Amino acid sequence: MARHGTSGWWPVCARARDRARWHGGVYLARDASAARDVALKMLRDDVASAVNTERFLREISLAKSLSHPNVLPLLDSGSTEEGLPYYVMPVVNGESLRDRLLCERRLPVDMALAIVVQAADALSAAHELGILHRDVTPGNILLNGEHAYLSDFGIPRALLYTGGERLTGTGIVIGTPEYMSPEQGAGDSDIDARADLYSLASVLYTALAGEPPFTGPTGQAVLARKAVARAPSVHELRPTVPIGIARAIAQALEPVPADRQRSVKEFAAQLIAGEEMRPVARRRRGRWLVAGVGAVVVVAGIVGFATRSPVRRAERDLADGQLGAAVRRLRPLVARDPRDGRAALALAQALLLTGGDTTREARDAARLAAAAPR
Repeated sequence: MARHGTSGWWPVCARARDRARWHGGVYLARDASAARDVALKMLRDDVASAVNTERFLREISLAKSLSHPNVLPLLDSGSTEEGLPYYVMPVVNGESLRDRLLCERRLPVDMALAIVVQAADALSAAHELGILHRDVTPGNILLNGEHAYLSDFGIPRALLYTGGERLTGTGIVIGTPEYMSPEQGAGDSDIDARADLYSLASVLYTALAGEPPFTGPTGQAVLARKAVARAPSVHELRPTVPIGIARAIAQALEPVPADRQRSVKEFAAQLIAGEEMRPVARRRRGRWLVAGVGAVVVVAGIVGFATRSPVRRAERDLADGQLGAAVRRLRPLVARDPRDGRAALALAQALLLTGGDTTREARDAARLAAAAPR
């Protein structure tokens, strides 16, 4: 493969074959201009031939506007000398959630919650910009230690809008049946953020129960089950999952979008405020839940973040484990403006980590966060 003269990368070696249905492979490449390794993703040959390359690259470029600590950013895109489109993302030295589940099958409750809260934070930022993911799966959540990244923003939409019916002949479905919302599976053209919410809840269900909420011998069988059945309660499958968390998941998995939470932010707040939260050793629980605080942790030099506002300073305290300082900053902010959802959510997290007699106040703060204007 020839060097790309504009962006200045050299393919180094084939690193791994990506299991996404449209990827031909993922390559470790060298970005000469920035002196760093990057992940270069190629489309499958048959998929590439079905899309309009120019439009595909224009569509995925919209994702470059999305900057968030839990979003794996799009660094570059282009086409090879053979006309095959590619896109470039940072290398994450870790594993995907899918790979972790292959090893562990079920995750500790606090670990699963921390990962999903971080993914919810990424989705919330994208939804505020009008960007849907359309394929939230364990394979698209990458883990670097305790930090989670949601990857491939913009790719499913670009394939959908530039490949259209031509992709049907390749057998490609935009989305993954086990995690796809019923309306997306039915081919509705006007899906909204609640489709991503359904997918995220399916990911959490899988991480807690050890299998997706619906399974079947084929993708069509899975989608058919979603139309006529409800998934078993994750609390029934695993009684150590708090009932409040199981209820939040069940609501997010409702087949009718109007019956779900209004947003992923509301879903995350309900998870944090889940009733009957089981006792967890403070050191372990604190480490994972602090990792879920949105827009705070800076990992691997991918993103920088200003921390001048009072809420951001409190979030920094929370990330550093300074729970008392975070609570002292956040309580007056929430009292002054109960509609400040970001401050209320951070306060709920800080109080839950503090423990003791603050659980009721934490639930109240989480409810304020869920009810805050989006």
